Amino acid sequence: MKKRDKIIYVIILSLGVLLIAIATCLMNFVLTMILYDLELSNTLFLENYFLNFLQMYFVILMLVVYAVYTFISIPYIVISIILAIIFIIKYIKFKGKKLWQIVKTIILGVAILLIWIYGLKSITLTNKYEIKVNSTVDEVTNIEVKELLQNELKNDQYVYKIIISAGFPDDYDVKIYYKDNGLKIENAFLSDNDYDFVHKNSKNITNIYNTKALLCTFLGNVLYIYFIVNILKEYKRISI
Repeated sequence: MKKRDKIIYVIILSLGVLLIAIATCLMNFVLTMILYDLELSNTLFLENYFLNFLQMYFVILMLVVYAVYTFISIPYIVISIILAIIFIIKYIKFKGKKLWQIVKTIILGVAILLIWIYGLKSITLTNKYEIKVNSTVDEVTNIEVKELLQNELKNDQYVYKIIISAGFPDDYDVKIYYKDNGLKIENAFLSDNDYDFVHKNSKNITNIYNTKALLCTFLGNVLYIYFIVNILKEYKRISI
């Protein structure tokens, strides 16, 4: 490879290692939230030491993730776009076999992006609760849930579920998923005075969301490692 190609090769490798490190940090961040929510200090008989460690570790990881998002994300995206353009130009000029490699690279890239986006969307920093309804409003047997739905929807509308997310500082954001010529979402609000209603009538699904996020981040990380190794081999091949 020429000197310029070697420099680009090193940049691709560096960006790959950086993104893998960021994804690994994000995995640790989500795992820490899951462990903290489970309060393993009680199950492991470590009194408050384990919980205090998780609190400190969680704060450090949160600061790292925030710093990465604030200072690194835009330069990383810009450099990645420039490298992608260079890669495309090299492929156009390359005379050897390239169709399957191009297809594989595109499929892998799109798959990794979709998996990571789904994983990021699944992360919940506050508690999330679910009330399964699966009936029309007037057929709901739970009086408290029925009153909430009657305040927001018509009695003849079919409701699938209610998702409640803890807000800041103590309120709740409510999303009601119902049927009306397709799936619709009605936004509502509960105050901190409705704490008993939320905890009595709903199921805490925080860890379900964060477990999905952890699995997607892990899978995306594994695929990205394969992707970056393949990209480096391919860049070296078309640069000779």
